[in-house]
Amino acid sequence: MTPLNPLTIPLTSRQLIEASAGTGKTFTLALLYVRLVLGDPDRAGLMPGQILVVTFTDAATQELRERIRSRLTQAADVFTEQAQKTDSTEALFELRDQNYPDRQHWPALRYRLLMAAELMDEAAISTIHAWCRRMLAEHAFDSGSLFQLELEKDLDPIRLSAARDYWRTFVYPLSEQHAKSLASFIKDPEALDSTIRGLLGTDVHSDVPPERFLNASEAHREPLRQKLMSTDWLSLAEQAGDKAFKLHHSTRKALVSFFQKAAECPDPLIPGGLELSKARNYLERCPEGEHPVTQALSELVEGLQPDPEIKSALIKHACGWVRQHLQDQCQEAGIMGFDGLLTGLDQALSSEALVKRIRQQFPVALIDEFQDTDPVQYRIFDRLYPASEPGLGLIMIGDPKQAIYAFRGADIFTYL
Repeated sequence: MTPLNPLTIPLTSRQLIEASAGTGKTFTLALLYVRLVLGDPDRAGLMPGQILVVTFTDAATQELRERIRSRLTQAADVFTEQAQKTDSTEALFELRDQNYPDRQHWPALRYRLLMAAELMDEAAISTIHAWCRRMLAEHAFDSGSLFQLELEKDLDPIRLSAARDYWRTFVYPLSEQHAKSLASFIKDPEALDSTIRGLLGTDVHSDVPPERFLNASEAHREPLRQKLMSTDWLSLAEQAGDKAFKLHHSTRKALVSFFQKAAECPDPLIPGGLELSKARNYLERCPEGEHPVTQALSELVEGLQPDPEIKSALIKHACGWVRQHLQDQCQEAGIMGFDGLLTGLDQALSSEALVKRIRQQFPVALIDEFQDTDPVQYRIFDRLYPASEPGLGLIMIGDPKQAIYAFRGADIFTYL
């Protein structure tokens, strides 16, 4: 890993700065901002309205705005004959002496820095959601969104309504057996809403509806079902009752009764028939080996266990359907939630015209707290700032140790 020098790191292409808390991350970001305002022989300087700075809380945006304003004013004072070096301005003096040694240019550079400090109230420093909302509104024609988007912070009622619509559309028409299979994982629309709410801002989706993946799961376990249906459970009850098969007396009696019940079931795997917990309990108490009783219980446990792929398939399909349903309802009402702002801009960036306009508007982006970036957010910046496009810059600053905190929206795989 290359040690960071904020005075020489390139401000174009893509740069990733790894900085832990307390290591001068904000100091570095402000110094990079000063360099962007000043410009260099290869690149004209930018003003605050042209430099995109994204962070992840409203409080952080205000703090950054003031810290950068202070740094710009401090830098302006350095470009005078009377300037005195201090510990806090040492890096600015080094920047001045290395990059701008010609004193004839100092008054113009000082004026530029002071103007930038005055314009900081107009600076493009915001949270990712606020910036997405601004882009969708400012570029409504290119993005295909409404000019006036009302941010709705609480989409819980609309999302729950969409989950209930999904349940009515796809679960109610299922056979009783299939419905019980789903209910073993997610019992009702409220449970579905709780399960998928954190995934609606991601790409999780599937076009395979519940009936199809339930039929596929059923077909996969059909050979085992046929084998269990042809099992001689009464014979197994006799073998389990034989004292030669070592079991505690009460367990033996219960197991015999269990096998007798299995013999009465036309299909041992029908939901609501034989209990998985009992079968698993008897299997754990049986002596190890290849005894027919043990083998039959093992196969029964395998057959009674719900297919875990069912839950995954349900979540994927429900996510895609509810997400689209939610977007349609929000579009109709002229509102948008936080996740909708991200996905809205992400989808709008399929427009080359919009991509070009945003690049012209913000040729450089500084992403603070980059470890909190999720896949959708990263895809937005990846689309806007390709490493191969000359003149564009994407500078990402983050703490890799905090990329594990998924509860904050961080995604370790996006960071990597």
